[in-house]
Amino acid sequence: MVALPQNIVGDQSAPVYAPYGASGRTVVSRYSIAVTATDIFSLLYADDTDLVVEEVTFIPDDGLAADNTDYYTMDVQDRGSDGTGTTSLVSSPKTTRVTGGAALVAHDAVEMGVDQNTILAKGNTLAAVVTETNTETFPAGVWQVRFRRKL
Repeated sequence: MVALPQNIVGDQSAPVYAPYGASGRTVVSRYSIAVTATDIFSLLYADDTDLVVEEVTFIPDDGLAADNTDYYTMDVQDRGSDGTGTTSLVSSPKTTRVTGGAALVAHDAVEMGVDQNTILAKGNTLAAVVTETNTETFPAGVWQVRFRRKL
């Protein structure tokens, strides 16, 4: 089994477990939490084996205009075994900044750009890290992680 850290769905928090197989699985986590400064959303925990992270996607419920003053930066990180790691798994974090970024469109998937050969080591946690610049409201949405067991 692959254990997922406490995921929040609506107003409830509960551990989620997903079976894995050689063909891979997709884990879906819904978050509707107001981001203030920097928030970390646990997406996947490699409980008893190394995992290959194939893809991470964010699908916002609502749109968010690109802006150079009010914007967000979204990163995917290996937080290590103790939750304090900051190793980015993307070559360039996504942003809603006009310069170097793009607006979020409601229900359009944002592919985070994770290298398909990325290994999440046994005991480590994969997390989305969203950083706010100024006061724009980050939309609720779904984070999807496609992964498979390292053979």
